[in-house]
Amino acid sequence: MDEVSNQPLLQNKIAALDSQLPTDFAFAVSCNYHGINLDIKTRSLRLVNSIKNLVPDGWLESTSSECRIFVLDPLEFGHTPESWSDESSQDCLTFEENTIAIQRDFAARIFQDHVLLICEDKVGDGFYNFLRWYLSEKLMLLNKYVVHASCVLDKHNNAHLFLGHSGAGKTTITKLSHPRSVLGDDMNLISIDNNTLQVEAGALGGQFNSMIGYDTKRTIVACYWLNQAKANEKKDLGPLSANIKLLASFANLHWPTLPEERINQLIGFASTAASVTKFYQLNFLNTQAIWEFLDP
Repeated sequence: MDEVSNQPLLQNKIAALDSQLPTDFAFAVSCNYHGINLDIKTRSLRLVNSIKNLVPDGWLESTSSECRIFVLDPLEFGHTPESWSDESSQDCLTFEENTIAIQRDFAARIFQDHVLLICEDKVGDGFYNFLRWYLSEKLMLLNKYVVHASCVLDKHNNAHLFLGHSGAGKTTITKLSHPRSVLGDDMNLISIDNNTLQVEAGALGGQFNSMIGYDTKRTIVACYWLNQAKANEKKDLGPLSANIKLLASFANLHWPTLPEERINQLIGFASTAASVTKFYQLNFLNTQAIWEFLDP
């Protein structure tokens, strides 16, 4: 456990996940989150209203209790939001075959018939980070894949998807894109439909809320692996390099516990995506001229 700086806090979060589940959850909201039915129970009206303000109205029509999630606030365990997130590492640690997840702003545990989530009672980093961990593998069953990427729509409403390591410039290139529409700057969902690569906003966090909503797909015209440089230049990536870059961009999957069937699914999807969409390495200068280069 040397990945964290605050060991006592980590142990405290793990212990909190072993506490007895209260019975007095006064508020609830059900929603169909990208096709996954979530039944969220909480003691906080603020959290319910925060979720309702985020998701499209059509997502709130779910009546299924496929995934029952009970949400408690860190205050119930003696933590302020500041003390609960007093951890320098951004890593999400998982235990017991990925049924427990601990990150600086949330703790969660999957039980046989429900999930216990401890995070601040609003749609913020803790809630989003939980969804990334909890939903990524489930979405694969719907042939949707969460990628760590930003996405901007060009003048023709076609999508440009930007991949890269943390700090490569995914949010930077999004900030430079005005007046174009931003689909998302951090986590987006991709899928293949009619032999084209499609993208939809993830509703999974980031600095930008989607400017076109969370229930609309757009066709990806190109994917770019980012590298900040002194000049704007794009180079074709061959199929093998494109596969590797895309596989590296799948977000919040716990590879050690993924079934072989899911790993083969990821490899197959990456190969197909690279065959139907252009992939480039994009060296770019940190000015708005990059968009004159990409979308003249």
